[in-house]
Amino acid sequence: MRDMKEEIAAPARIGAAKSPIILRTITEQEAGQRIDNFLMRHFKSVPRSRVYRLLRKGEVRVNKKRVDAEYRMAAGDEVRLPPVRIDSSEEPGRPSSSLQELIEKAVIFQDKHLLVINKPPGVAVHGGSGMSFGVIEALRASRPRETLELVHRLDRDTSGCLCVARDRATLVALHALEWETTHEFLLDGDPANADVKTHVRELASWYRWSTAEREFPITDAAVDYLEREVARVDAGAPVLLWGDPRVGNMIFAEDHTVAAALDFETAMIGPAARDVAHWLVFDQFQTDAVGIDRLPGWPDRATTISRYESLSERPLGNLEFFDVMESLFMATTLIRQADARVAKGLAPPETRMGHDNTVTQMLARALGLPVPALSPDYLAHRGVPTNPRTP
Repeated sequence: MRDMKEEIAAPARIGAAKSPIILRTITEQEAGQRIDNFLMRHFKSVPRSRVYRLLRKGEVRVNKKRVDAEYRMAAGDEVRLPPVRIDSSEEPGRPSSSLQELIEKAVIFQDKHLLVINKPPGVAVHGGSGMSFGVIEALRASRPRETLELVHRLDRDTSGCLCVARDRATLVALHALEWETTHEFLLDGDPANADVKTHVRELASWYRWSTAEREFPITDAAVDYLEREVARVDAGAPVLLWGDPRVGNMIFAEDHTVAAALDFETAMIGPAARDVAHWLVFDQFQTDAVGIDRLPGWPDRATTISRYESLSERPLGNLEFFDVMESLFMATTLIRQADARVAKGLAPPETRMGHDNTVTQMLARALGLPVPALSPDYLAHRGVPTNPRTP
Protein backbone atom coordinates (compact mmCIF):
# COMPACT_ATOMS: atom_id res chain seq x y z
CA MET A 1 0.00 0.00 0.00
CA ARG A 2 1.27 3.47 -0.80
CA ASP A 3 2.37 5.67 2.11
CA MET A 4 -0.08 8.34 1.07
CA LYS A 5 -2.93 8.55 -1.39
CA GLU A 6 -5.14 11.40 -2.39
CA GLU A 7 -8.39 10.64 -4.17
CA ILE A 8 -10.04 13.81 -5.36
CA ALA A 9 -13.76 13.60 -5.87
CA ALA A 10 -15.68 15.82 -8.27
CA PRO A 11 -15.59 19.38 -6.97
CA ALA A 12 -18.73 21.00 -5.72
CA ARG A 13 -20.59 22.98 -8.36
CA ILE A 14 -21.32 26.00 -6.21
CA GLY A 15 -18.24 27.88 -7.27
CA ALA A 16 -14.55 27.70 -7.96
CA ALA A 17 -13.75 29.14 -4.54
CA LYS A 18 -14.89 25.92 -2.89
CA SER A 19 -12.23 23.26 -2.32
CA PRO A 20 -12.77 19.62 -3.43
CA ILE A 21 -13.38 16.65 -1.14
CA ILE A 22 -10.09 14.90 -0.43
CA LEU A 23 -9.49 11.46 1.09
CA ARG A 24 -6.05 11.46 2.67
CA THR A 25 -4.17 8.47 4.11
CA ILE A 26 -1.91 9.49 7.00
CA THR A 27 1.78 8.61 6.71
CA GLU A 28 4.19 7.49 9.44
CA GLN A 29 5.71 10.98 9.45
CA GLU A 30 2.32 12.61 10.04
CA ALA A 31 1.26 10.18 12.77
CA GLY A 32 0.95 11.58 16.28
CA GLN A 33 -0.37 15.00 15.27
CA ARG A 34 -3.66 16.25 16.63
CA ILE A 35 -6.34 16.39 13.97
CA ASP A 36 -7.03 20.11 14.56
CA ASN A 37 -3.40 21.04 13.94
CA PHE A 38 -3.32 18.84 10.85
CA LEU A 39 -6.43 20.56 9.47
CA MET A 40 -5.02 24.03 10.08
CA ARG A 41 -1.99 23.07 8.03
CA HIS A 42 -4.14 21.74 5.21
CA PHE A 43 -6.69 24.59 5.23
CA LYS A 44 -4.11 27.37 5.48
CA SER A 45 -6.57 30.06 4.37
CA VAL A 46 -9.43 28.98 6.62
CA PRO A 47 -9.99 30.68 10.01
CA ARG A 48 -9.39 28.54 13.10
CA SER A 49 -13.01 28.95 14.19
CA ARG A 50 -14.22 27.37 10.96
CA VAL A 51 -11.80 24.45 11.31
CA TYR A 52 -13.24 23.66 14.73
CA ARG A 53 -16.78 24.03 13.35
CA LEU A 54 -15.98 21.44 10.67
CA LEU A 55 -14.95 19.04 13.43
CA ARG A 56 -17.99 19.75 15.61
CA LYS A 57 -20.39 19.24 12.70
CA GLY A 58 -18.75 15.95 11.73
CA GLU A 59 -17.75 17.14 8.26
CA VAL A 60 -14.23 15.87 8.93
CA ARG A 61 -14.16 12.09 9.28
CA VAL A 62 -11.37 9.72 10.26
CA ASN A 63 -11.92 6.15 9.13
CA LYS A 64 -15.53 7.20 8.36
CA LYS A 65 -16.14 8.27 11.97
CA ARG A 66 -16.44 11.58 13.79
CA VAL A 67 -13.49 12.64 15.92
CA ASP A 68 -12.95 15.49 18.34
CA ALA A 69 -10.22 18.13 18.09
CA GLU A 70 -7.89 16.26 20.46
CA TYR A 71 -7.79 13.08 18.35
CA ARG A 72 -4.20 12.08 17.49
CA MET A 73 -3.84 10.54 14.07
CA ALA A 74 -2.26 7.15 13.48
CA ALA A 75 -0.40 5.93 10.41
CA GLY A 76 -2.91 4.49 7.96
CA ASP A 77 -5.84 6.61 9.18
CA GLU A 78 -8.02 7.75 6.28
CA VAL A 79 -9.08 11.36 6.72
CA ARG A 80 -11.98 12.87 4.78
CA LEU A 81 -11.29 16.55 4.14
CA PRO A 82 -14.60 18.25 3.28
CA PRO A 83 -15.21 20.93 0.66
CA VAL A 84 -14.68 24.37 2.16
CA ARG A 85 -15.66 27.69 0.60
CA ILE A 86 -12.90 30.25 0.99
CA ASP A 87 -13.94 33.88 1.20
CA SER A 88 -11.05 35.96 -0.11
CA SER A 89 -11.76 38.56 2.58
CA GLU A 90 -10.94 35.95 5.22
CA GLU A 91 -7.69 34.77 3.66
CA PRO A 92 -4.71 35.63 5.84
CA GLY A 93 -1.67 37.28 4.37
CA ARG A 94 1.25 35.38 2.96
CA PRO A 95 4.96 35.86 3.57
CA SER A 96 6.39 38.18 0.95
CA SER A 97 8.43 36.76 -1.89
CA SER A 98 11.41 38.77 -0.64
CA LEU A 99 11.19 37.12 2.81
CA GLN A 100 10.85 33.68 1.24
CA GLU A 101 13.86 34.35 -0.98
CA LEU A 102 15.90 35.67 1.97
CA ILE A 103 15.25 32.53 4.02
CA GLU A 104 15.84 30.13 1.13
CA LYS A 105 19.20 31.79 0.45
CA ALA A 106 20.05 31.36 4.14
CA VAL A 107 19.83 27.54 3.93
CA ILE A 108 23.36 26.26 4.57
CA PHE A 109 22.60 22.54 4.86
CA GLN A 110 19.78 20.18 4.00
CA ASP A 111 19.11 16.50 3.66
CA LYS A 112 15.87 14.55 3.53
CA HIS A 113 15.38 14.98 7.30
CA LEU A 114 16.79 18.37 8.27
CA LEU A 115 17.29 21.97 7.16
CA VAL A 116 19.86 24.26 8.77
CA ILE A 117 19.27 27.98 8.30
CA ASN A 118 21.82 30.73 8.97
CA LYS A 119 19.07 32.94 10.43
CA PRO A 120 19.58 36.64 9.72
CA PRO A 121 19.22 39.09 12.64
CA GLY A 122 15.93 40.91 12.80
CA VAL A 123 13.88 37.97 11.50
CA ALA A 124 11.67 36.10 13.98
CA VAL A 125 11.65 32.30 13.88
CA HIS A 126 7.84 32.36 13.80
CA GLY A 127 5.02 34.88 13.63
CA GLY A 128 3.59 36.51 16.74
CA SER A 129 4.22 39.45 19.07
CA GLY A 130 3.68 41.99 16.32
CA MET A 131 5.37 39.92 13.58
CA SER A 132 3.00 38.37 11.06
CA PHE A 133 5.56 35.96 9.64
CA GLY A 134 8.90 34.45 10.49
CA VAL A 135 11.32 31.82 9.24
CA ILE A 136 8.98 28.87 9.59
CA GLU A 137 6.06 30.59 7.81
CA ALA A 138 8.35 31.64 4.96
CA LEU A 139 9.70 28.11 4.58
CA ARG A 140 6.22 26.59 4.62
CA ALA A 141 5.14 29.06 1.96
CA SER A 142 8.10 28.30 -0.29
CA ARG A 143 7.94 24.53 0.37
CA PRO A 144 4.20 23.83 0.54
CA ARG A 145 4.57 20.05 0.06
CA GLU A 146 6.88 19.59 3.04
CA THR A 147 6.08 19.05 6.72
CA LEU A 148 8.38 21.49 8.50
CA GLU A 149 8.81 21.88 12.27
CA LEU A 150 11.13 24.10 14.31
CA VAL A 151 13.59 22.07 16.37
CA HIS A 152 14.49 25.05 18.60
CA ARG A 153 14.24 28.84 18.66
CA LEU A 154 16.52 31.86 18.39
CA ASP A 155 15.66 35.37 19.50
CA ARG A 156 14.55 37.74 16.76
CA ASP A 157 17.70 39.85 16.97
CA THR A 158 20.03 36.84 17.20
CA SER A 159 21.72 35.42 14.12
CA GLY A 160 23.01 31.88 13.90
CA CYS A 161 22.16 28.32 12.94
CA LEU A 162 18.49 27.36 13.20
CA CYS A 163 17.47 23.72 12.72
CA VAL A 164 14.18 22.84 11.02
CA ALA A 165 12.98 19.25 10.86
CA ARG A 166 11.57 18.14 7.52
CA ASP A 167 9.49 15.38 9.08
CA ARG A 168 8.03 14.70 12.50
CA ALA A 169 10.14 11.57 12.99
CA THR A 170 13.31 13.67 12.99
CA LEU A 171 11.89 16.07 15.53
CA VAL A 172 10.98 13.21 17.85
CA ALA A 173 14.37 11.55 17.38
CA LEU A 174 16.27 14.74 18.21
CA HIS A 175 14.54 14.88 21.60
CA ALA A 176 14.69 11.17 22.52
CA LEU A 177 18.40 10.37 22.62
CA GLU A 178 19.87 7.26 24.28
CA TRP A 179 22.77 8.53 26.36
CA GLU A 180 24.81 5.32 26.15
CA THR A 181 25.28 5.86 22.43
CA THR A 182 25.01 9.63 22.14
CA HIS A 183 26.13 11.25 25.42
CA GLU A 184 28.58 8.84 27.01
CA PHE A 185 31.20 11.58 26.61
CA LEU A 186 29.54 13.34 29.57
CA LEU A 187 31.13 10.72 31.81
CA ASP A 188 34.58 11.96 30.76
CA GLY A 189 35.78 8.39 30.48
CA ASP A 190 34.92 7.45 34.08
CA PRO A 191 31.64 5.58 34.83
CA ALA A 192 31.96 6.70 38.46
CA ASN A 193 30.99 10.20 37.32
CA ALA A 194 27.41 8.98 37.08
CA ASP A 195 27.38 7.99 40.76
CA VAL A 196 25.51 10.16 43.26
CA LYS A 197 28.59 10.26 45.51
CA THR A 198 30.55 11.92 42.70
CA HIS A 199 27.70 14.39 42.14
CA VAL A 200 27.73 15.39 45.81
CA ARG A 201 31.51 15.69 45.87
CA GLU A 202 31.54 17.96 42.79
CA LEU A 203 28.70 20.12 44.09
CA ALA A 204 30.37 20.49 47.48
CA SER A 205 33.66 21.42 45.81
CA TRP A 206 31.99 24.12 43.71
CA TYR A 207 30.14 25.44 46.76
CA ARG A 208 33.34 25.72 48.83
CA TRP A 209 35.11 27.47 45.98
CA SER A 210 32.19 29.92 45.71
CA THR A 211 32.08 30.71 49.43
CA ALA A 212 35.88 31.11 49.62
CA GLU A 213 36.09 30.11 53.30
CA ARG A 214 33.29 32.46 54.33
CA GLU A 215 30.63 31.14 56.69
CA PHE A 216 27.10 30.62 55.37
CA PRO A 217 25.37 28.71 58.19
CA ILE A 218 22.35 27.38 56.29
CA THR A 219 24.12 26.27 53.12
CA ASP A 220 27.07 24.97 55.18
CA ALA A 221 24.56 22.78 57.02
CA ALA A 222 23.16 21.59 53.68
CA VAL A 223 26.62 20.46 52.54
CA ASP A 224 27.15 18.64 55.84
CA TYR A 225 23.80 16.88 55.42
CA LEU A 226 24.54 15.75 51.86
CA GLU A 227 28.02 14.46 52.70
CA ARG A 228 26.68 12.63 55.76
CA GLU A 229 23.64 11.04 54.09
CA VAL A 230 24.90 10.23 50.59
CA ALA A 231 26.07 6.76 51.61
CA ARG A 232 22.44 5.82 52.36
CA VAL A 233 21.10 6.86 48.96
CA ASP A 234 20.03 4.23 46.43
CA ALA A 235 19.86 6.29 43.24
CA GLY A 236 19.03 3.55 40.72
CA ALA A 237 20.34 3.25 37.18
CA PRO A 238 21.83 6.48 35.78
CA VAL A 239 20.09 8.44 33.02
CA LEU A 240 20.84 11.45 30.84
CA LEU A 241 20.01 14.42 33.07
CA TRP A 242 18.66 17.64 31.61
CA GLY A 243 20.31 19.58 34.41
CA ASP A 244 17.91 22.54 34.41
CA PRO A 245 14.40 21.09 34.00
CA ARG A 246 11.77 23.81 34.38
CA VAL A 247 8.88 25.14 32.37
CA GLY A 248 10.86 28.20 31.25
CA ASN A 249 13.24 25.92 29.38
CA MET A 250 10.54 24.34 27.22
CA ILE A 251 9.06 25.12 23.82
CA PHE A 252 5.40 24.22 23.49
CA ALA A 253 3.58 23.19 20.33
CA GLU A 254 0.24 24.66 19.31
CA ASP A 255 -1.56 21.84 21.11
CA HIS A 256 0.39 22.63 24.33
CA THR A 257 2.49 19.47 24.18
CA VAL A 258 6.25 19.89 24.71
CA ALA A 259 8.04 20.23 21.38
CA ALA A 260 11.55 20.78 22.73
CA ALA A 261 13.64 20.98 25.90
CA LEU A 262 16.30 23.70 25.98
CA ASP A 263 19.35 24.79 27.97
CA PHE A 264 21.40 21.61 28.36
CA GLU A 265 24.58 23.38 29.46
CA THR A 266 24.46 21.51 32.80
CA ALA A 267 23.54 18.14 31.26
CA MET A 268 25.18 15.13 32.87
CA ILE A 269 24.71 11.42 33.51
CA GLY A 270 23.30 10.60 36.93
CA PRO A 271 20.30 9.72 39.10
CA ALA A 272 16.87 10.50 37.64
CA ALA A 273 15.66 11.81 41.00
CA ARG A 274 18.06 14.74 40.70
CA ASP A 275 16.22 16.10 37.66
CA VAL A 276 12.82 15.51 39.26
CA ALA A 277 13.95 17.27 42.44
CA HIS A 278 15.22 20.23 40.41
CA TRP A 279 11.78 20.57 38.80
CA LEU A 280 10.04 20.33 42.18
CA VAL A 281 12.38 22.77 43.92
CA PHE A 282 12.05 25.30 41.12
CA ASP A 283 8.26 24.90 41.20
CA GLN A 284 8.25 25.59 44.94
CA PHE A 285 10.64 28.52 44.45
CA GLN A 286 8.16 30.13 42.04
CA THR A 287 4.95 29.36 43.95
CA ASP A 288 4.57 28.41 47.62
CA ALA A 289 7.90 29.85 48.74
CA VAL A 290 7.01 33.34 47.49
CA GLY A 291 3.30 33.33 48.22
CA ILE A 292 2.08 32.77 44.65
CA ASP A 293 -0.79 30.37 44.02
CA ARG A 294 -0.40 27.76 41.31
CA LEU A 295 -2.49 28.27 38.21
CA PRO A 296 -5.67 26.15 38.11
CA GLY A 297 -4.77 22.66 36.96
CA TRP A 298 -1.03 23.07 37.55
CA PRO A 299 0.10 19.87 39.31
CA ASP A 300 1.34 19.98 42.88
CA ARG A 301 4.31 18.02 44.24
CA ALA A 302 2.46 14.80 44.96
CA THR A 303 0.77 14.77 41.56
CA THR A 304 4.06 15.43 39.76
CA ILE A 305 5.85 12.61 41.57
CA SER A 306 2.98 10.18 41.00
CA ARG A 307 2.78 10.98 37.30
CA TYR A 308 6.54 10.67 36.81
CA GLU A 309 6.68 7.30 38.54
CA SER A 310 3.68 6.05 36.58
CA LEU A 311 5.01 7.09 33.17
CA SER A 312 8.62 6.09 33.75
CA GLU A 313 7.95 2.98 35.85
CA ARG A 314 10.84 4.21 37.99
CA PRO A 315 10.38 4.75 41.76
CA LEU A 316 11.77 7.97 43.17
CA GLY A 317 13.44 7.03 46.42
CA ASN A 318 15.39 9.46 48.62
CA LEU A 319 13.72 12.43 46.95
CA GLU A 320 14.10 14.63 50.04
CA PHE A 321 17.87 14.15 49.76
CA PHE A 322 17.83 15.40 46.18
CA ASP A 323 15.57 18.29 47.18
CA VAL A 324 18.36 19.52 49.48
CA MET A 325 20.93 18.87 46.76
CA GLU A 326 19.13 20.96 44.14
CA SER A 327 18.29 23.68 46.66
CA LEU A 328 21.99 23.90 47.51
CA PHE A 329 22.79 24.18 43.80
CA MET A 330 20.36 27.09 43.46
CA ALA A 331 21.56 28.72 46.67
CA THR A 332 25.15 28.60 45.43
CA THR A 333 24.17 30.42 42.25
CA LEU A 334 22.67 33.14 44.45
CA ILE A 335 25.92 33.45 46.41
CA ARG A 336 27.70 33.91 43.08
CA GLN A 337 25.12 36.49 41.98
CA ALA A 338 25.48 38.39 45.26
CA ASP A 339 29.25 38.54 44.81
CA ALA A 340 28.79 39.79 41.25
CA ARG A 341 26.45 42.55 42.42
CA VAL A 342 28.98 43.62 45.04
CA ALA A 343 31.73 43.69 42.41
CA LYS A 344 29.56 45.93 40.19
CA GLY A 345 28.65 48.26 43.04
CA LEU A 346 25.01 47.18 43.01
CA ALA A 347 25.10 45.84 46.58
CA PRO A 348 27.21 46.68 49.64
CA PRO A 349 30.09 44.36 50.67
CA GLU A 350 28.14 43.36 53.79
CA THR A 351 25.08 42.25 51.78
CA ARG A 352 23.07 39.33 53.16
CA MET A 353 21.68 38.39 49.76
CA GLY A 354 23.67 35.12 49.63
CA HIS A 355 22.57 34.23 53.18
CA ASP A 356 18.96 35.34 53.36
CA ASN A 357 16.95 34.53 50.27
CA THR A 358 14.03 32.40 49.19
CA VAL A 359 16.19 29.31 48.59
CA THR A 360 17.92 29.49 51.97
CA GLN A 361 14.46 29.81 53.54
CA MET A 362 13.48 26.59 51.75
CA LEU A 363 16.67 24.87 52.90
CA ALA A 364 16.19 26.04 56.49
CA ARG A 365 12.69 24.53 56.57
CA ALA A 366 13.92 21.25 55.06
CA LEU A 367 16.78 20.98 57.58
CA GLY A 368 14.83 22.16 60.63
CA LEU A 369 16.83 25.38 61.03
CA PRO A 370 15.64 28.91 61.88
CA VAL A 371 14.18 30.54 58.78
CA PRO A 372 15.87 33.87 57.91
CA ALA A 373 14.09 37.01 56.82
CA LEU A 374 14.67 38.00 53.22
CA SER A 375 17.55 40.37 52.56
CA PRO A 376 16.51 43.77 51.14
CA ASP A 377 19.26 43.34 48.53
CA TYR A 378 17.74 40.03 47.50
CA LEU A 379 14.28 41.58 47.25
CA ALA A 380 15.70 44.32 45.04
CA HIS A 381 17.42 41.72 42.89
CA ARG A 382 14.41 39.39 42.49
CA GLY A 383 11.38 41.59 43.06
CA VAL A 384 9.67 38.90 45.16
CA PRO A 385 6.81 39.69 47.57
CA THR A 386 7.96 41.31 50.80
CA ASN A 387 5.84 38.98 52.94
CA PRO A 388 6.25 35.48 51.47
CA ARG A 389 3.84 32.85 52.68
CA THR A 390 5.24 30.10 54.85
CA PRO A 391 4.49 26.77 53.13
